[in-house]
Amino acid sequence: MIQLTGSRSKIVFEPLPTDDPTQRRPDIELARQKLGWEPTIELEEGLQRTISYFKSFVADEPPGGKPRGTGC
Repeated sequence: MIQLTGSRSKIVFEPLPTDDPTQRRPDIELARQKLGWEPTIELEEGLQRTISYFKSFVADEPPGGKPRGTGC
């Protein structure tokens, strides 16, 4: 994310909460079975699209600092 966004942020590693799962491996089998869906976009392209979306969303922020569509 830092490389894709050009951020100068630093990554800080903190201890995991005791109830945090140590391994994440989403299973989309139910989505395949029920919806006939599976991902078709590679991770980096999806991240680029997401970054672009949020950049344009933030650029459209109204006066007062509350982003549009947040219900705030």
